[in-house]
Amino acid sequence: MPSRVQFSVLFLLSFGLYEIYWLVKIARVMGYIKGDKNKVWRLLLLLVPVYNLFVYGHLFGEVEDEARRYESGAIPSLPTLAFLGALMGWLFRLPDTWDFLGFLSFLAYAEIQSHFTRMQRLKWPMSITPYRYRWGDWLVIALGATWMCFVFLGALTPTATGEAPNPWGLLLTLFGSLAGLAAMWRADIRDRREVVQPSTASTEAVAPTNPD
Repeated sequence: MPSRVQFSVLFLLSFGLYEIYWLVKIARVMGYIKGDKNKVWRLLLLLVPVYNLFVYGHLFGEVEDEARRYESGAIPSLPTLAFLGALMGWLFRLPDTWDFLGFLSFLAYAEIQSHFTRMQRLKWPMSITPYRYRWGDWLVIALGATWMCFVFLGALTPTATGEAPNPWGLLLTLFGSLAGLAAMWRADIRDRREVVQPSTASTEAVAPTNPD
């Protein structure tokens, strides 16, 4: 699984669409752990109003339970972080450039990602290797960066009536994103320096095929 920074880059440059692929990867790994072959297909229940809240919370609740089996440090409520990220995503509905604040949902999701990755490193210490961007990831980064430049230019271009756009939403998003990425970069360095030592929970030598 990618680190905090790797996840954040993919999330931001895909304009949040990476979240869909991310949920599938989480469901696939948790399905392997729980012995549930239909775990990924159950994500379709996220399309059902109201009930999708229970499906969403349950998935991240399972991740938290599994992480607590292996991590010795404090773990935040992962379902709470997931709902916080989803709530922040609704900021896309704000007017003007304030809708860019919805991008900051990656801050909550990246913290979940860090515990999910660490759980796998502790559970399958002989199988999990550092994540490296694949060609598909680089394609997303290249296309996303190009598209994001056009979006930012469009957001800062005066309207047909000559009215100057409000830049504060975009500036606030850029500042929050850069500050968040800097903090995550430091946390990722700290995590890489730590010696992974499984807790008292039993570890497994074999991870799922192509673990993410």
